[in-house]
Amino acid sequence: MAYTVNSAFKQFHNNIKLNKSDSEIALSSRDNLFNNINNFPSNQEDFPKLYTSKHAKFGSFARKTKINPLDDIDLLVCISAEGSLYHEYSPDDVRIISSTTSKSLQKLSDEDILNSRKVIEKFKDSLKDIHHYKNAEINRRQEAVTLSLDSYKWTFDIVPCFFTAPTENNRTYYLIPNGKGHWKFTDPRIDQKRITTINQQNSGKILEIIRIFKHLAKEYNLFKDASYQLEVLILDYYENNPIQDPISVEITRVLLHIRHYVQYPINDPQHIRNNINSLDNDEIVKITTRLDDCYGLMLEAIDNEVKDNPEEAINIWREIMGDKFPKYG
Repeated sequence: MAYTVNSAFKQFHNNIKLNKSDSEIALSSRDNLFNNINNFPSNQEDFPKLYTSKHAKFGSFARKTKINPLDDIDLLVCISAEGSLYHEYSPDDVRIISSTTSKSLQKLSDEDILNSRKVIEKFKDSLKDIHHYKNAEINRRQEAVTLSLDSYKWTFDIVPCFFTAPTENNRTYYLIPNGKGHWKFTDPRIDQKRITTINQQNSGKILEIIRIFKHLAKEYNLFKDASYQLEVLILDYYENNPIQDPISVEITRVLLHIRHYVQYPINDPQHIRNNINSLDNDEIVKITTRLDDCYGLMLEAIDNEVKDNPEEAINIWREIMGDKFPKYG
């Protein structure tokens, strides 16, 4: 088949987006896991009471920005505070003072300060008591329990959390483990609302562009632990620049935006932190250098597209994107 550049991108996106059957199985398995965890307080000794209506799906699978292969699914499992209070030292250092009326939370505390590592350990031990959930390990950041099942290709990252009472400005937050034994603020509801709104305003094409950039980042080992920041930068661009051009041109423009702004503080769309850019200087140099190389090739590809030479344009896009980008014919 002799592709046009536009049709080649459509096929490319089909090649990198999640398989529909995998997604359906993943959704079912995620719901089943939630149901099993909801039974823990009644069948696991000293397991904390859960706040089931505040459980949340979060992460790139929930935001529909995952690309093939599906490797992990994130879950927020909400625990009932039962009268516990919290004290904020910083957005990333929050101490929860466990309620004296909750024996289960007291047992996971150090002198009334709820230890997030002990909470994660409790989840890990409880999961291992279920015969088909035996392979449960605490992830390297000490923020979640990673559950692997032989029957699935993906893992689950289970993050215990609490849901706060409204603040003076009527905001609520989730408190999740900070990797150091305490807790930190987050609010994935804002991310979900933001990406849905911007995607709808652009005829559903934003998810496609995010997935393409995630593939590019994976192809060149960029943004390895910062894919969320990559998504934020793309959404920042499209808040002010609606899609107007062919996807080849759009991608080139977004790349320039990412290349420029990745060097600076990145505003937090959740309005919790001043800067969410976690990249160090070496990572930034690596990313900008590789994006410069890609940009030069993209200009060549677009020039060939304008000159009605789709074969050469597609060959260049394949050089940029790798083997999942289709050949011309």
